[in-house]
Amino acid sequence: MTSLYNSKQLYANYLKSDHWKELRKNFYLRDKNHRKCFICGNPDNLNLHHKTYKRLGNEKYKNLVALCKKHHYQCHEYVLISRLFGFRSDINNIVRKIKITQRKKTDLVNSWYKHCEREFKKGSFNVIGVG
Repeated sequence: MTSLYNSKQLYANYLKSDHWKELRKNFYLRDKNHRKCFICGNPDNLNLHHKTYKRLGNEKYKNLVALCKKHHYQCHEYVLISRLFGFRSDINNIVRKIKITQRKKTDLVNSWYKHCEREFKKGSFNVIGVG
């Protein structure tokens, strides 16, 4: 079984590979809508986020989304908090939650943690499913 450290190291190496660099370049070249953050539209400091790691090394464009540095970080925080409580999350719910918290000018990480905590105590989690 691969350790978490080894998995992270393999992933870090993959992100340095020629294959990933070419895929990333082509993703952004497809059209101008892919050269901005999917959430806020910011064209600066973009990160290409994997919606799933199931096709790692053989990604399809639909499995990737461009996010600014801030929203990429928030996306990963959202996933980590969800996993802490044993809940599954997906990119569509993550994006929706981030957009809602932006409109309300609330802190995504704290509000999502509190939400997960409440749902966990109730024994239900209907927003993103259990898994």
